[in-house]
Formats: sequence, C-alpha cells, structure tokens
Amino acid sequence: MSPCTKCGREDETVFRILRCPACLSYICESCAIRYNGRYFCSHECSVTFYWDYGDDE
Repeated sequence: MSPCTKCGREDETVFRILRCPACLSYICESCAIRYNGRYFCSHECSVTFYWDYGDDE
C-alpha cells in the first residue's frame, strides 16, 4: 500500500491507511480529518466533497 501523503509513514508503522473520498489520496488515521463520519486528507477536500460548487444553471 502507498504511504501517507502528509507524513510519509508506511502501512507497517501506522494502524490504518485510509483513502480520501474526494481526491483519492492515501492518508493515515492520525493525519486524517474526520468530517460527517468520513475521513479526509484536508479540510478543503471535506468541503468539496459535501458542498459541490458546480454549475447548476
């Protein structure tokens, strides 16, 4: 599995490596941000995932 994109730790040194549902980057559980029951790599990804700013016209 890929290392954490924030701290660079591998799967052997962390409890769990997660995948950000917004940008699909790998993040360890200690670096992840929990928002609305999901784990994200950053606050920007959590906002983008739940509040899509696409064109509604």
